[in-house]
Amino acid sequence: MRKKRRSVHRVKASLQVQSLSKAGTSLSLEIFHDDEKLGTIVIGRGSFTWYAKNAKLGSRRSWAQFANWMEGV
Repeated sequence: MRKKRRSVHRVKASLQVQSLSKAGTSLSLEIFHDDEKLGTIVIGRGSFTWYAKNAKLGSRRSWAQFANWMEGV
């Protein structure tokens, strides 16, 4: 019998849609590891922003910067 694996990471999603062409439309993803919040990713029309678990200011990247970062991983 196989042992059931416990999920280590969890993601909560929140979507704010005013109109896909307007500023303020975003997708927020809260990232957890073993029930401890790692941070939040906010994905908008023009940028990708990472907020550490208790940060008020995020690390904002354009989509081009994000694509370059992902290619380097």
